[in-house]
Amino acid sequence: MEVTNPLEKRIAEEIDLVRERIKELESEEVLKGTIRYKYIKCGRKACHCHMEGFLHGPYPHLQWLENGKLKTKYINRKEIEKYSELDKKKRELMDKRKRLKILKGELKEVIKASENRK
Repeated sequence: MEVTNPLEKRIAEEIDLVRERIKELESEEVLKGTIRYKYIKCGRKACHCHMEGFLHGPYPHLQWLENGKLKTKYINRKEIEKYSELDKKKRELMDKRKRLKILKGELKEVIKASENRK
């Protein structure tokens, strides 16, 4: 597609940049699921969390869907930085996909408007 309108050109260039970043992110490891912070009951029956209802936490957990069921895994202190970084990449990937969709819509509108002017 030949782009002559400066606005079309700017949008097309941004689309190329966003697509390139999406490819980079998709080639890297991203988080499968969501980090949630949960309050929990411990295993000691004499603990205040069982008797008084004051739970421990919040503690980080990874939650994901597997075969339609919600799975949860505790994330220990040593792993939280790694999982947080993966979560950041996942969020960036989601944001870039949304941005690409918006840009494609803007480009269609600009093309349609320029065709109507002809």
